[in-house]
Amino acid sequence: MVALIAPLSCVSAHHSATHPTSKLALFWIIGAVWFARSAQSFTHPVFTDPQSVWDWFAVVSYSVALLALAVGLVVLGQLVGGRIPLIASLVAASGATIAAVGNVIEDGLGDAWAGDALYLPGSVLYLLGLIALTLAIATERKGLLRLLTLVPAATLVGLMLLERGGGVLVLAAWGGLAIACSQTRVTPAARAQRLVVDLECGWGGSAPRSVFDEDGRQGW
Repeated sequence: MVALIAPLSCVSAHHSATHPTSKLALFWIIGAVWFARSAQSFTHPVFTDPQSVWDWFAVVSYSVALLALAVGLVVLGQLVGGRIPLIASLVAASGATIAAVGNVIEDGLGDAWAGDALYLPGSVLYLLGLIALTLAIATERKGLLRLLTLVPAATLVGLMLLERGGGVLVLAAWGGLAIACSQTRVTPAARAQRLVVDLECGWGGSAPRSVFDEDGRQGW
């Protein structure tokens, strides 16, 4: 499995870099959806037994937010680079996806079995994945790249405090990442590194690299 991660992630990183607008839009969507769902909590929607449109919005928006987060975490893992951060991001993304499906089945369709079989284990998995990703970035990267630990760390705290306005933290984390990416520029050294990575990926001989230079500038 690890042997497949390097070439696949290199291809994904290459293509994600050629579509920066969609990547930035994704980051903002993640923050906005979680912020909206968190703000809705103050109106006390009945999401466990939805009757009104507002109740259904709570159910659907929560699952949509989890699915968006899953995609964003994979992109974040590619931005950071390295096998360990990427694997951690995939674990967290898998958990978020499972939890999203379980949430719809349990609260939306009223099948209680999905709570214990899907939602609960999925939630535990993505929370542990966020912790692992935070630690992986802190230990695997240096310099300004370590600031990227703020994204999974703030997301973790924000989700744990979702019913108390924690969505603000998620919005700040992913919105900040979008702003940081939009302000970065490609350097000649980064272009050279991209060529090297493309060649190495073609031979399947190295781990995925970060798309940021060590000083924090975007490398693709």
